[in-house]
Amino acid sequence: MSISEITSASPQRSKRLTFPDGDVVIKSVDGVKFCLHSMFLSRASPYFRDALAESPTTLSITETADTFNILLQYIYPTPQKSSINSIERATALLVGAAKLKIEVAIPSILTHLRKHLEDVVNPLRAWAIAVQCRYPAGQRDSIRRLLMLDDTAAANCIVDEADELKHVTGLHYRKLVNWRGNAITVARDTVHRVFEACAGEDGFGCATKPPATPTYYEDRYMQLLNGGSPFAEIATSDFMFKMAAATSGCAACAKKEGSDAWMGKVAQLRAEVTGQMNETLDRAPTP
Repeated sequence: MSISEITSASPQRSKRLTFPDGDVVIKSVDGVKFCLHSMFLSRASPYFRDALAESPTTLSITETADTFNILLQYIYPTPQKSSINSIERATALLVGAAKLKIEVAIPSILTHLRKHLEDVVNPLRAWAIAVQCRYPAGQRDSIRRLLMLDDTAAANCIVDEADELKHVTGLHYRKLVNWRGNAITVARDTVHRVFEACAGEDGFGCATKPPATPTYYEDRYMQLLNGGSPFAEIATSDFMFKMAAATSGCAACAKKEGSDAWMGKVAQLRAEVTGQMNETLDRAPTP
């Protein structure tokens, strides 16, 4: 069958990019044939430039017709591109663009992928998808979300056997889970250290307790946190600190709430926890 016959015989020609004057047929993994121009393909992709160097008339790829057709829309000028309306489609496109070396498509696909990753409820699943796509920024965003979960929610993520975890080795998966636990412990120790140092005139109050023991304020703060992550936004919010002071049962804590010394300690804890978040993300295990 000639190239023109392939094009005219296709029942999907109105839904996909294919041209009667093309000089090469690209066959998708699901058997759909695209009649295309080797010149356009070679200019847009080093992969096709090498694969088409000897002018073959047909070439098979491992991408589906749906994925390849959208990738072609970044090579050929099209008035409107197909919607990247799911994380599965975004993932397939990014993997395909990377394999076929269609660099022009990657920035746009990453924008869609990042948005879809934010909608994935389980941050471990989002992390595994980002690993599959070799997307470091997506991995970092997902790990940040994992750090901000309370202990119960994090445990639920761990037992959720997402299909995408098959793209991650058990060793890296376990490293990430253990790393989160260690990071949370370090951050909670920071909370204790800051509150312990604040007993007395320059801190929240609680001067009646020796510095070696937790202050009333710290006790109340940790009760309010109740297994929550010290990295969560609420954990270092003014509201959280005010609630701890107001309900601590310590007149000195409640009295000093809003004072310069009190605000200084709040700012100190917030800065230390924020710094630890960034340092922790920089040291996060990567597959």
